Amino acid sequence: MSEKVGLLVGVGFSPSESEIKTLLENGDLVSGLDYVAIELTEQEAGDEKYLTTMYQGAAVKKGFLQGIHARLTTKKAEINGKTVMIVYPVDTSALGSTDVGETSFQEVCWFCNENPANPANSVKVQVERTTPLGHSKYQDEWKQLDIPRCQRCASLKKKDTRENAMIAIPAMLAGLGTCVIVGVFSSAAEWVSWVSGGCVLLLLFALGIFWSFRRRGRLSEKEKRLLDRVTNSKIETQPLVAAYIKDGFKVKWQKD
Repeated sequence: MSEKVGLLVGVGFSPSESEIKTLLENGDLVSGLDYVAIELTEQEAGDEKYLTTMYQGAAVKKGFLQGIHARLTTKKAEINGKTVMIVYPVDTSALGSTDVGETSFQEVCWFCNENPANPANSVKVQVERTTPLGHSKYQDEWKQLDIPRCQRCASLKKKDTRENAMIAIPAMLAGLGTCVIVGVFSSAAEWVSWVSGGCVLLLLFALGIFWSFRRRGRLSEKEKRLLDRVTNSKIETQPLVAAYIKDGFKVKWQKD
């Protein structure tokens, strides 16, 4: 049974066992958690998203996979004049369960790490592993993982996919149409029709890319970062998926 996990961050130092004990005695640490102590710079310790990533890594290292998507809270304390950051799940009462289906965690969207996840918008990922048993026999294993995602991030992904299709499909049709028209109504060589169609295709793609950059230019920096994370995040870096990959699984498919 995996224990409950907390993250203890020493700002510019690595907390010792005696310092951890003192923090527990002073009531700064939540009792009942298995703490992972690490050292970070002041800049890293002040970055909420970086702290979340470090906590997720600690949870995976301890085999506490339920904690990966927990809503976290942080608090600051001092020990011997040095600053520590303490990261742990908000709902510590539910941390004892090792069955993901029984935990009462309020999952957070992995993409924005802000909004509560909506089960209807989760990303489905199937991972598979083939283990040789000897004598030309193999054991195939597969698991389907649900990566938490909120309604906003799901809508952003669908909108981006739809707008990309609105650029690509007309461009391809226009390019093909140009090839056909030039080929049918022109006495020029066949290669001329293909070159003409290709030029139209490239022109429309260039216009589409220009329009896409112009659209992004109207977004705030926060919206740009969110759009990049929603559209470009590699699912293999998600802590739960990464834990299975480390255990010999491979991502077979993902469904948005």
